[in-house]
Amino acid sequence: LLVKKDRDSGKITTLSRAHWQAVIDVNLTGATWIVRDAVAKMAADEIEAGVIVNMSSLSRHGNRGQSNYVAAKAALAANTVTWAREFAPFRIRVGALAPGLIETPMTQNMHGPAREALVKTIPLGRIGEPHDVWLGVKFIIENDYFTGRCIDIDGGLHVLGVDGDGLAAALGCGEADLLHQLLQHRVQAPGADVLHPVVDVGGQIRDLADGVVSELD
Repeated sequence: LLVKKDRDSGKITTLSRAHWQAVIDVNLTGATWIVRDAVAKMAADEIEAGVIVNMSSLSRHGNRGQSNYVAAKAALAANTVTWAREFAPFRIRVGALAPGLIETPMTQNMHGPAREALVKTIPLGRIGEPHDVWLGVKFIIENDYFTGRCIDIDGGLHVLGVDGDGLAAALGCGEADLLHQLLQHRVQAPGADVLHPVVDVGGQIRDLADGVVSELD
């Protein structure tokens, strides 16, 4: 929380600048510099068509206890629109995905009752699969008339306006696992480049593997 009262001592505490900056550095600054350098290379190479796929989060709509994470993911979604306008002259489209609760080893290890309670809040009645998110990535890549939008892949969760600490924790987990699974997939889009964005697990991952920019077969 940005400001909270300690339950035991009654003392008012605040989110530290270090904790704020750590999440911003990973989720916004890192992603922005990757986009900048990837687009600069694609523009210099005068590619025929390019695609940037940003990974936002359902938390971008606002979530209690996630001021830093919400700010970063909301900014990334907003910049998807900004970059779509800026990069269009280079024939580069920009899209984003905002996953909700997605099945990964981390979500599989969630406390049973808490997991069941979360699933009951999802209108489609199940946790999403990595393949559900991949279908969103595939759509953005293959639809050459799509740009400047962020797609929520959440089983309808946001429609209900669900909030709370439990959901905040769920939405912030498992994204690294999800990214690694997404990287195993390829779609046919000759001449296009895809930027896989920086992701984190609840703001705790500080670095990702190399090779985030890959050409499609």
